[in-house]
Amino acid sequence: MVEACTDGAHGTFVAWQEETSAGVGVLRVQHLLVSGDLDPAWPTAGAVAVATSAARTELFALPDRLGGLYLFWQEGGTLQALRMDGTGAVATGWPSQPVGGVRRTTGAAGGRVLGSISNYSQRASLIEDGSHGFYGAWMNDAGALMAIHLGPSNTGAGGWPNGPLQLADSDHRVNLWPHVALAPDGGAFLAWATWSTNGNTSSGSWLLHRLTPAGIDTSGWPPSGLSFGDFHLEYLNLATHASLLDLAVDGRGGAFLLIANPVSAATYYATLETRLYRVQGSGIPAVGWPAAGRVDPYAQTVLPTDGYGPSPDASFRLLYDDRDGALVGSFTSTADTPIGMSFDDLNSAGARMTGIGAWVANGYELVSGGGGEVFLAEFNPKGPYQPYEPNAYLRVKDASTTLYSEYQSQIVVTFYGDIGLASTEDGGAVFVWSQVRDRVGLIARKFSRFGEVTGVAPPASGPPGLHQLRFERGVGVRASITAPDGGRLDLFDIAGRRIATVAIGAGDRDATIPGTGAIAPGLYFGRLVAGAARFTGKVLVTR
Repeated sequence: MVEACTDGAHGTFVAWQEETSAGVGVLRVQHLLVSGDLDPAWPTAGAVAVATSAARTELFALPDRLGGLYLFWQEGGTLQALRMDGTGAVATGWPSQPVGGVRRTTGAAGGRVLGSISNYSQRASLIEDGSHGFYGAWMNDAGALMAIHLGPSNTGAGGWPNGPLQLADSDHRVNLWPHVALAPDGGAFLAWATWSTNGNTSSGSWLLHRLTPAGIDTSGWPPSGLSFGDFHLEYLNLATHASLLDLAVDGRGGAFLLIANPVSAATYYATLETRLYRVQGSGIPAVGWPAAGRVDPYAQTVLPTDGYGPSPDASFRLLYDDRDGALVGSFTSTADTPIGMSFDDLNSAGARMTGIGAWVANGYELVSGGGGEVFLAEFNPKGPYQPYEPNAYLRVKDASTTLYSEYQSQIVVTFYGDIGLASTEDGGAVFVWSQVRDRVGLIARKFSRFGEVTGVAPPASGPPGLHQLRFERGVGVRASITAPDGGRLDLFDIAGRRIATVAIGAGDRDATIPGTGAIAPGLYFGRLVAGAARFTGKVLVTR
């Protein structure tokens, strides 16, 4: 297992479970700085988060925005959590256990048990709460819908109890695929599918609810949630299917809701209809959106019901695109073709703007780079006769184009699908994978929309084109221009936004970037525009 998340300051946390010849090992976390270097304050081999060896699944991480992170995993039918500080130590107030210690029955070795979790819910939904804590939602082993809101001190936040709340009971029912999203008031939107059986009758619904920061029903919302139509569990093999819904805020105080609704079933296949809904914060449909949602005609899906459907890593996905629209990942399989994936960019009214065709994909990670860019890491097996050498690809979609640029190809990862992807505050993304064929271990690379970020040291010289510049402080650059009339230097952030243009005369010149103090420390790309020019890229401190 591999997981990555931002550290809140342009760097990245990477978490993984060791695998040795003796089996699974301890759970570790490492901190990568913005430069790509290991944090010297952390152990070289990574900090030990959990000191005991055990079979764990569904590793997940969130930044605490205080220099540390939250780590989550499933183990022995329970959902467990741990907070680590900026030095790699267990944060104050969270249970810890030294390496080699005896496992306690009251909690995890190096963490706390949040509650039991059902295998059928596949994974918990976990998000930042905007105040250094987190929200979580999951289905427990009895089928009830559970939610929790904890702060950095390991206590209930915003008036919530220290333990989970039961939001929907398990009396002759299951509450599947819960997803949580942060509401603008610091509360939470919560979506899930419920299925009830009572005697010889069965029924199901897709539901969306909104809670206040204190964990109570938001005024105007029904206590049981808003219904978005019937859900037919009888069309599915529950044990083999990934999440069929997702939830994202819409940037206007409301939310997008994605539902892949089973509408019919044959002997071995179920047909799913993908619908996207948009609701205001009050729960009514957004202006211009029908109450029945919008059907995505490019994502009418047929999925196997005989155990050969997509893995839990291949869930339907939904992201806000930072431009009043939504990014939708869905599956476009038919009864005679392999499982494939489709990725659509929808505008504020739900109309399709751009998309990419299907390809075989057993799992993927999807993050937004901001401004409409999206980074997509897919886990793609070579074929049925080579199950132990799958490939992972990293693709990036530029908001201004309809095409995807493939920056990574045929990276061999473990057959477990050990890949992680984390967006960073500068508009880039860090891609982490486990490579076993060459016995390399964990590898991390950073990407922008320009391609791979190979380092932060500026080149001594180079031809015209893009060059990386690392600004620690100051607003000056030096360039060497051979063109008699000089030229100009265009500066871009790594998301591709031009932030400054500097006029430079012929010869070796120092130039001050307009707007003293406007350039924040970080990584940038410089492009020298001149007829025949070379670029030195030396960064000068001018203040």
